[in-house]
Amino acid sequence: MEELELIINNMDVTKFDIKTDHWVQVIHIINPHNFYVRPTKYREFIQKLELIKPTIKPSSVSEHDFVIYNMDQTGQEAKYARGKICYPSNKNCNDKFNIFALDYGYFHRAIPKENLWECHQNLSKIPPLALFCQLANCAALSGNDWSEDSIDAFKYYVNNERARMIILDKTFDKLVVELINSNPGDIATLMALTGYSTLGYVHNVISRMPTVVPQKIYFKFKNINIDEILHVRVQSGKSLNAFYVAEVNDYQNYIKEYDTITYYTKKEPKLIEEKFKLNAPVCIKNDLGKYERAIIKDIIVPETKAIVKLVDWGKEEQGHISNMKQIPEQYLNLPVLAIYCSVEENQVWDNSLHRLLCPGIEFLIQIKQLGKEFESPNIVKIIPLNSNSSGSSTIYRY
Repeated sequence: MEELELIINNMDVTKFDIKTDHWVQVIHIINPHNFYVRPTKYREFIQKLELIKPTIKPSSVSEHDFVIYNMDQTGQEAKYARGKICYPSNKNCNDKFNIFALDYGYFHRAIPKENLWECHQNLSKIPPLALFCQLANCAALSGNDWSEDSIDAFKYYVNNERARMIILDKTFDKLVVELINSNPGDIATLMALTGYSTLGYVHNVISRMPTVVPQKIYFKFKNINIDEILHVRVQSGKSLNAFYVAEVNDYQNYIKEYDTITYYTKKEPKLIEEKFKLNAPVCIKNDLGKYERAIIKDIIVPETKAIVKLVDWGKEEQGHISNMKQIPEQYLNLPVLAIYCSVEENQVWDNSLHRLLCPGIEFLIQIKQLGKEFESPNIVKIIPLNSNSSGSSTIYRY
């Protein structure tokens, strides 16, 4: 553990910004639009971690917990990895768990409880080293479905060797990249030339012309449409006239990113007085020492205190400039989680709906009228997840 601690203390986890390049190893392939890479500079850390001999058992095991676990259950030599508990492999049994290997990018299923150990705090703070990627300029021959032949061709060109990865774009949870290794040309071009894909822009178009890009100072908001039905969970709110929800899939992605947001924010400088102004996007530290994305809504004390709106929760709270930092660029580009809502007039007086305004409660909403970001709410119709045979609604908590 001492050798591992020394490596951890000297580790510099890279910020994977657009237009940067990195040497990586492709470690898990689903298809050309869904694969994982790991920067080669972390090889020594992984090798040491695989040989660690954990001794402390966790006092309890719950979903989303970080653990150290034995990946190689059949080999004579144990091989260890960092993992995140996803859920029990059997809902009626808590002795086996499905685990996502944070540094490898794939799931291990039905890991017995005796193969789990406590993950040291220093290890759990390191973001996942497996990066979820999509090959840019590469589309499937038949719509969105990748044939086995195309997947095999991609694996062949990757060929278990290191590659130069150039980040062209990024989405909420994925890097859109170009890969170049010892092959004569980048892998997307080779896939197209050999008839296994079509070559074309399948990511946000990036201008190749030199231009002056103005500094972006605003958050993006999720695109929603009239009559669209969303499966959501309550984030905050006390009245059906004004409450905040998040789409369940977006929330689950946010939970995966939660510790990583804090990790990268800690590397940012503290907020300077010149940027302590109305509508400025910031990250603010909460009572748990984690950083949340926020907008400054009102200055209470000049240069020191403000009311901020937590954009992923919809809540407002008072904050001090000493707890605020500049927001990392990659998290400024991610759409905010909270969707501002108000129910239709004919549902406002439905007393049974008021009980839904508890964080974590899930239901469906249908967008009836579009609002404007946090300025005016989206008018929605609330729909229970399902109904029982008597016709009464059943609402499930996530």
